[in-house]
Amino acid sequence: MARKPAAPARAADAIVVAEVMGVDDRDTGVRSYRLRVSGSWKARLSGIIAVRSETTTCRAELTDRQRYLVYLKRVGRTYWTDGCAGNLPLLRAKPAIAVLGRPFAGS
Repeated sequence: MARKPAAPARAADAIVVAEVMGVDDRDTGVRSYRLRVSGSWKARLSGIIAVRSETTTCRAELTDRQRYLVYLKRVGRTYWTDGCAGNLPLLRAKPAIAVLGRPFAGS
């Protein structure tokens, strides 16, 4: 059963629409992404941010140069996501974005 759009939003510390600008797989336990944020909710994020994902069976699968709606958890100063967070390719994210409403101005 698919998650309702509001469930991932409640669990996230921040939510962004972003383009993947780079992927780093050099660390065998963690995949790092560079995301260029074009919209944010729950936290004012903009520009290029670093996001990490543990390389487990539920790791995030974000493709370089593609745009996504990404649900983030903050641990210390680091944002994390995973494949179970509810991330969506932007082309399929319209219902989830409708639930979120307008992003922060300037993000």
